[in-house]
Amino acid sequence: MRPVGASGTETEYGEGAQNLTSAKASLKVFEPDASKPPSGMSPRLGNFIDAWYFAGLGSGVSLSQLISLSCGMEPCFARYLASRLDQVNVPAAQGQKALAERAKHQSWGLYSYPTIRILMPHLRHDLRAAMRTYAAQFDSALVRQTYEGGARHLVVHYRLGDFVTNSWCIPPADLAAAAASLRPTVVEIMDGGVLHLDNVDGYSFTPHRANRTRKQLALRLSAQLQSELEAELRAAIPLARVTRAAAASTDADWFRIAHAPMLVTAGGSFAVTAAIASSGEHVRTPAADNLNFPNQAVRPEEQMAPNWRTYAYDLQEMRGRQLR
Repeated sequence: MRPVGASGTETEYGEGAQNLTSAKASLKVFEPDASKPPSGMSPRLGNFIDAWYFAGLGSGVSLSQLISLSCGMEPCFARYLASRLDQVNVPAAQGQKALAERAKHQSWGLYSYPTIRILMPHLRHDLRAAMRTYAAQFDSALVRQTYEGGARHLVVHYRLGDFVTNSWCIPPADLAAAAASLRPTVVEIMDGGVLHLDNVDGYSFTPHRANRTRKQLALRLSAQLQSELEAELRAAIPLARVTRAAAASTDADWFRIAHAPMLVTAGGSFAVTAAIASSGEHVRTPAADNLNFPNQAVRPEEQMAPNWRTYAYDLQEMRGRQLR
């Protein structure tokens, strides 16, 4: 678009462009093809949940993020959330306090435990309500989860992908220790975003050929770390059956994690938003000062909800490899 007119206050839009008013109106429309279920492919679902919630609290920055992330998105859970800003139900004073707390921290709001704490339990209730209504209307399989180990079934989400080339990976031994404390009989290791490679080693402006080389290395490092994590879990919980889950759709994986009877995660927004939504008996997430940059600083262990505690990890043993 470009400003026109002597005053510069008028605006001319190209074909297909939207101003803010029309973009907001478009967000409210969610009409998937009635003959088939939504794709289930929600890009950057954790960040999307963050943008949805803070936009619902009145953040203009988050609304802009939501509009940008939604552009061209096929029907899925993330796109459904964008159409439901009115499902954010936080008392006004509490919402303003959360926005003020978020401003103190680096990056997205839900990477910060102090911000999450202010929003609980409303954040959890609102996210669960959105999950229920979406599944009931569009994909009931998302809430019909079965777990081989019953109440002693543990799902592990260990973020890989670009985390491995930024040294953002929680030490596998520390995650395994947190898992062992729950005494599971079955441990299911999720994919962990192996193919989430958009920000490999943080060098977004590297020439494409070099990026392809780095991405291949990221895949190899991810495979190595998956094997190390599995070995640590087997050693820490020798009587448990340890399995690896094949990646399904983004939505299916996230709903499975959120419904798990027990959940232990490493860093990342995908994991922490599932922990927020979790109805499992036990949830454990790393005691990081920022869940997107767990290599920078830790926090004391804390209780986030009746079923959710954080666990300590050793900053000196963070895994991954910085590429130069």
